[in-house]
Amino acid sequence: MKRRLRAAAAACARDFVPGHDYVLLARREALSLPFAKLVADLGGLISRVHDEAAGKRPSPGRGQRNA
Repeated sequence: MKRRLRAAAAACARDFVPGHDYVLLARREALSLPFAKLVADLGGLISRVHDEAAGKRPSPGRGQRNA
């Protein structure tokens, strides 16, 4: 799992914003995902984090988990 996440992070390197720290949590379900989907999902999540931080509206039904 570590290797897959490292490779996915490397594939999404252009999406990361300097000056930010990112924490990736490995879930067992990610082992069975096609690698292209894992990369696409990670890229989308990185974009979503920065869109929400910039004040853009988050997608409906989503919010902080630990609120």
